Amino acid sequence: QPSSMAQTRSPRGVTLYDGAMASYFHVPGRETRRVPCHNRCVGESLILTWVALALLAAYALADLAVRHGPSARGARGDASTRLVGAIFATAVLAVAATAAPGVRDARWPLPVAVTGVVLALAGLALRLAALRQLGRWYTRTLRSDEGHGLMTTGLYAAIRHPGYAGSLLALLGAGLATANWIALAAIAVTAPAAYAYRIHTEETLLTSVFGDRYRAYQGHTRRLIPFVW
Repeated sequence: QPSSMAQTRSPRGVTLYDGAMASYFHVPGRETRRVPCHNRCVGESLILTWVALALLAAYALADLAVRHGPSARGARGDASTRLVGAIFATAVLAVAATAAPGVRDARWPLPVAVTGVVLALAGLALRLAALRQLGRWYTRTLRSDEGHGLMTTGLYAAIRHPGYAGSLLALLGAGLATANWIALAAIAVTAPAAYAYRIHTEETLLTSVFGDRYRAYQGHTRRLIPFVW
């Protein structure tokens, strides 16, 4: 029976049932014909879709769990807050779409999905650690409440936005966990741009509040990736 690892030889060449595996089964001098995946391939795609959706659900629930007070739970927030929310919705839709016929054929080998799960879990752990370090200072929206301090120790001594770094890792990891290049591309194109805008907006606010103290902090740290950016 055809499966994601199956091939059928004929006088005309080799038929592959998973286009993502073509490089593994190419036979020199023979025609290679690709057709949509079936049976086990479809089952694997659906399982990976559910795994990726579970990772996104865990991300959302964990974020809710660490919020403190009305400033973190209420208010619709500014444009960057709504944009970040829209990007999360985009990631959910992109992952869910990988269950659709046609889209699920755009697959990479299974080890790619395992790598994505590891990245997503690492991103989730990083975000949780960053938000727990902020404690009562964490808010969902961009705002500066009375008594709000500037966190520059721990994770924040290495990069200025470890929570956003964790978010990007979690979202990109969830896309990679589908082993589907269409889902990953949708997230990879939109999420970094949205978080870059969010970071710019937030740093403008923090500079207006903390002035030279924040500019000095910017001088010896990077935004998301140590020593890079």
